Amino acid sequence: MEAFDGSTAAGAALDVAREVSRQPASEALGQAAQIIDQSVGDRLASRAADLQPDDRSNWSSTYALANFYRDGQECVGAHADKMTQLGPRPIIASLSLGAGRVFRLRPSAAASPHQAREQGELSYIDIPLQHNMLVIMWPPCQEAWKHEIPRTRTTARHAISGEARVNLTFRRLKPEWAARAPLCRCSQRSVLRCSSKPSVQQRHPPGSPEAPVSHSRHSADSVPTRWAASSPSIQPRYYYTCDNTQGPGCGFWQAL
Repeated sequence: MEAFDGSTAAGAALDVAREVSRQPASEALGQAAQIIDQSVGDRLASRAADLQPDDRSNWSSTYALANFYRDGQECVGAHADKMTQLGPRPIIASLSLGAGRVFRLRPSAAASPHQAREQGELSYIDIPLQHNMLVIMWPPCQEAWKHEIPRTRTTARHAISGEARVNLTFRRLKPEWAARAPLCRCSQRSVLRCSSKPSVQQRHPPGSPEAPVSHSRHSADSVPTRWAASSPSIQPRYYYTCDNTQGPGCGFWQAL
């Protein structure tokens, strides 16, 4: 297993194809990974219908990405993780350590907050994360949702770390998917993304298709079990695209 040190830049969506501060995992991190893998593994059978065939009976993380937040002003903007080395419908387990922060989920195909309020549709879900809390983003979370850690003026302080928080996300690399990514016209490896839109019959949240949601903001206390078990019905469309962060890009696009 390997460890990566990521970035908390607003709006950043790290692609592990571009490694950052890569190093072998420490013994303590390896032990944590075993616990995370077991927690995910205990739930695979109940999620089999949503998983890739090679994830249904056995899943283990091969690397961990660490993000450090000094205080409530450091954040990560709304994004879905790039799937270049993970493949479609990945499993991502996220462990929160230290100060409490809000984990926000937004439907990928959501209207603007103003339009969502007018139409009675879901705009976002807020889940307060406390120390030692694990969030498992099951498929198709990366296709159907965007996630973020928004800025806040106040944090739930931790007895040791104070306002600081460390987030460890555990993923399984799939080299066969990384090898499939074509070079764009910038001569760089393109990235795998997904464009999704909800089906007509599922414009409202799963579990209540006949009545619109009355509020556009939900807290963890008000999120029903259906939100933990399902995502909006989507029509995923996977594609490779240029991701040149050093220049204007070449406009490369290729359907999967």
